[in-house]
Amino acid sequence: MKTGLTLAGMLAIFALAARADTFGLPGNEFTIDFVNVGNAGNSDDAGAGGGLYFSSYGGVRYPYRIGVYEVPQSAIDKAAASGMTNVVSDAWIGNQPAGNIRWYDAAAFVNWLNVSTGHPPAYKMTFLGSWSMELWSPAESWDNDPGPGVELNRYRHKDAWYFIPSEDEWYKAAFHKNDGVTANYWDYATASNEIPDGMDFSGDPQYDAIFEQGFIQWIPFGITHVGVASAYGTFGQNGHLWEWFESAFDGSNDDPSEVRGVRGGDLDSSEYFQRSDLRRADPPGGSYAHIGLRIASLAKDTDGDGVPDPYETGTGAFISPNNTGTSPADPDTDDDGYLDGFEIAARFDPNSAASTPDGLWSVRLNVHAELEYRFNAAKGFPYRIQSSTDLRSWMTIELGIPGKGREIIRYYPIEGQERRFFRSRRN
Repeated sequence: MKTGLTLAGMLAIFALAARADTFGLPGNEFTIDFVNVGNAGNSDDAGAGGGLYFSSYGGVRYPYRIGVYEVPQSAIDKAAASGMTNVVSDAWIGNQPAGNIRWYDAAAFVNWLNVSTGHPPAYKMTFLGSWSMELWSPAESWDNDPGPGVELNRYRHKDAWYFIPSEDEWYKAAFHKNDGVTANYWDYATASNEIPDGMDFSGDPQYDAIFEQGFIQWIPFGITHVGVASAYGTFGQNGHLWEWFESAFDGSNDDPSEVRGVRGGDLDSSEYFQRSDLRRADPPGGSYAHIGLRIASLAKDTDGDGVPDPYETGTGAFISPNNTGTSPADPDTDDDGYLDGFEIAARFDPNSAASTPDGLWSVRLNVHAELEYRFNAAKGFPYRIQSSTDLRSWMTIELGIPGKGREIIRYYPIEGQERRFFRSRRN
């Protein structure tokens, strides 16, 4: 099947929905584009989409974000130049996807994304000549099923912001029809039940996905030239490179060394491997040129109400994936700049400004070539700012900043600035 809509047209449609996060030090910055995956509470795929294939995955109880594209090798290189260590990915270059990356290395890269932006690591990794991983304690683990009952993911930390998508998260972004809280899925990650058009001949200029359909394209293209989009606006979840998912292949996540899974097919595989019912097992320490990764994340605060997107329902109620309590998201009872819904879910008292949670902050390079540090500050409390080069030794660089019950922005010159990490503390 040949598509009538060009790749450029598809990119234009989804560009408005995609949002980029920035990582890396000045001079080695890179971005990852994300799209929101909503319709929280949809069911697993049970074959209701009108196609021929299905497998019982894809039900996700919370909104999240997922990368529009596979992670390129340039992102790995720039992360390494910004301080990331011991992550190997060496199959391809530049804007080609990161191949030859072990699951453990993918997890270490994700941990760097978290820590370098002020979030806890997603995975409990240790490097002693090679990577190994431990399980998080039940109290530290992610809850896959917010609401009554607990379904723990012992691989992922409950407060991680970036992570390798679970099999359900990956599957939903690839195959769900994005038509509400439904069990409707496509057979292919091209928003279709028809067999995608693959590579028919050398130099084939028109294709739905990059896989063998008469010709094998052995060398991957750039991550933005991989065919047409899924219903949520992701590209390359069919063909190009297989992609790691976070979950153990048996779904248990109770043994850090058990085999993981990959999905999506690759350059030299046939249409058979693009189908929604196809998955493959690989050891987390295995390295293959045609296995790459895609990053997932918590959602942003799209509506600007102070509550992150994955913690809201359509009516504005706050529901945390790691807390069964709910509360209205709109009031700010103590007038400290934090909505009651956020404070309650974080076990803070909305009637006391002293309860305001700290640590919600970000650092970025602004248009004036300065480091821009933003942090939330409760009304009536003085703050100090500290910086560090290694997240272990902290130096106070500014004192006596008055909290105003809202976001505070400070600027620091880049020239001569060796400090990479910042945090705010109440005096």
